[in-house]
Amino acid sequence: MTWTVVYVLTCVVGALLIILDYRPFVLMFRYFSGVDLDIPEDGATLAVLYTLLLVAPLLVWGGYSIGWRLSETSGIQESRWKIKSSHSWLWAVSTFCVCMVVAIWSLVHGGACGDLRAWLQYDVWVKARWRLFDSLGFFEFVNIYLFLPLSAGWMFMAADTGGGIRKIVAWIAVMAAVVSAVILFQKKSVIVTLILLMVIFGLWRLKSGYKFKHPRLIIGIGSIVLAAVYFLLLVLPVCRQAEHQQTQVEQLEAQAQQLEAQAQQLEAHEGQLKVKAEQLKAQAEQLKAQAKQLVALSKEFGGFNNFREALFFYALLAPLTRTSAPAIYYSFVFPHEHPYYGLDLGQDILGFGTMPDDNKVVWQRMNPNIDGGTVSAPFHFVLYSQVGLWGALIGSFIAGLALGGSWFFVLVKIKQPATSVLAGSLVMLLSVYLAIDSARNSLLVSYGVAWGGLFLCWVWASENFGKVLLNQRFDRSSVQLRTDET
Repeated sequence: MTWTVVYVLTCVVGALLIILDYRPFVLMFRYFSGVDLDIPEDGATLAVLYTLLLVAPLLVWGGYSIGWRLSETSGIQESRWKIKSSHSWLWAVSTFCVCMVVAIWSLVHGGACGDLRAWLQYDVWVKARWRLFDSLGFFEFVNIYLFLPLSAGWMFMAADTGGGIRKIVAWIAVMAAVVSAVILFQKKSVIVTLILLMVIFGLWRLKSGYKFKHPRLIIGIGSIVLAAVYFLLLVLPVCRQAEHQQTQVEQLEAQAQQLEAQAQQLEAHEGQLKVKAEQLKAQAEQLKAQAKQLVALSKEFGGFNNFREALFFYALLAPLTRTSAPAIYYSFVFPHEHPYYGLDLGQDILGFGTMPDDNKVVWQRMNPNIDGGTVSAPFHFVLYSQVGLWGALIGSFIAGLALGGSWFFVLVKIKQPATSVLAGSLVMLLSVYLAIDSARNSLLVSYGVAWGGLFLCWVWASENFGKVLLNQRFDRSSVQLRTDET
């Protein structure tokens, strides 16, 4: 199951290496992240951590299997699609054009087109990201994250009913969706777009009767492509900066000297300026301490022979530590340092209650000297921060049950071809999200699959409306034919 593979690679492997104190891994994580890891030592906390880390995924898997089998016993029989409606092409093209125009306007309005080389320089890349965050609205992100790749996938499916020109146009639409995701300057937008399109391509071929000779090989190649793209997007912004700038230790020492010089200039003044000088001195001491710590860590694990070696380990550590370290902290921050939040059902959206800020609380615990950050963790760790261990275990089983039932439902019960495949791609995306993020974010934020449900409603309505028009045209033709015969 997709959820299991993503969860093991992004959380379990890294967490076990940290818990078992595998020194090279721990030291390099501290070197790159600056986090001075706290590992729980008491038996009760470790029991909670191991239960969440290893038992909860077994319940997800068990729930998934039961959900699938319950759906199979419901009497629903799988069948290939035999009807490909020609009217879908016009609806798909029109929908994609609207989404593309909105995306172009959003990116141009946000100034993205003026920073096409931002991926090659870290500071420009960060500024481009923040400018887009400030400029684009919520549904503009939804459009680029979900509507655009889904509409391009719809065009790809609808092109099967036509000739070569349609297929060329559909592939142009697919490339346009990918390029739009790249220009958004976010790794997640590119990966989400690729996942949706790859799943759509595969499911459409499979459900259209095409038999893959080596399905596991294809899945493996697809996974390698996604991993390669992720690593490329991860290291590309820092590559040129690291090549042309000083080392991290030298940068910290230089920043500390600048702060000390500013503090000396302000010390002569009284009042607020003198207070500011003391603050700058304190910041300078923190930077010096951080530089010394990096030197000590580098000596302990042997350091790096060259820039390429450091870049390789940086790229290797990033996916393994994305959720593993935060997951460990969840196990002892809640409820010992922060009370449980209570079950989050999005009630704050309805005007009562507040949204849990567990991602900020854990970030602050991991990075006490850096404000404003957030972390992400698999859905059952976030659920643990709300309803405790037993609630997280029950929720894990229910999530697996829902994924298994949903996967069978969208692939078998939904008879409209395009709607079924698009829904399947969203279920697959949801399983990836739940392995690295909370259920709330997986559903409701700008990349959440719930908004993809709105697009499915549009596809379903347009397909059925098109069939009605075709039936009416056929009825009129039949009446005219009978009239002519008489």
